[in-house]
Parts: sequence; C-alpha cells; structure tokens
Amino acid sequence: MELQTATLAGSTLALIVAAVAVRALRIRSRRTQLDASNLLIGEAMDKLHLTPADAGAAGAENELRQAVKLCAQCVDQDACRDWLMKGESRHAPEFCPNARLMDGIAIARSAAQSAQSNTPAWVQATPGGERL
Repeated sequence: MELQTATLAGSTLALIVAAVAVRALRIRSRRTQLDASNLLIGEAMDKLHLTPADAGAAGAENELRQAVKLCAQCVDQDACRDWLMKGESRHAPEFCPNARLMDGIAIARSAAQSAQSNTPAWVQATPGGERL
C-alpha cells in the first residue's frame, strides 16, 4: 500500500514538473518571438532614420508602444525581413501595420527640422545649449 502511494505521489510530482517545464518553454518562446519582433521594428525605424526620441517629439510615444505589439503579432515578418535586407527606403512598406505611424513620425520630424532651420541663427541654441 505504501509503495503504491509513493509511486502515485512520484507520478503526480513528475506530471506537475513536466507541466511547469512546458509552461516555461511556452513563455520563453513568446518572449523570444517578442524580442525578435522588437528587433524588426527597431531595424525598420533605423532604416527610416527614425528614433524613439522622434516618436516622443511627435507625441506618438503611446502609439509606438502599440506598434511594438502590432509588430509582435504581424504575419508579414518574413516580408519585413526581406524589406529590411534591401537598400535605403524613405517609407515603410505598405504591408506593415505600422507604416502610417512611422511615416507620420518622419513627417513630424521633417516639419520640426524645417521650422528650426527657418529660425534666425541668433535665436537658435548655442552648442552648449544656452540661448544667445
């Protein structure tokens, strides 16, 4: 009787350990997928010469967070990798669910740079960050 109880307890423990291991592998797999997609959106932004600071300046910080999630769930990640391997581009590809956001950030950055370049030199900040 004690042997059967010990065997049953051992089997139950083995099942619990196996279930925990499978869950850990699934979580690790999701994290790896998310990390890979974060890399894709980062590479796409690099290719378009955009930074998270550009998104912040455009008031699109929350949208950028959502963009990371969209990228993680995107079914076109292979097409994205292909696009990233090609030469320079001025716009995100049409298949990208974040194309409008990235193009909008680029437009906002260009507008800000244009506005700054139209500011007289005596108003612009000095290299030390002080106003003249």
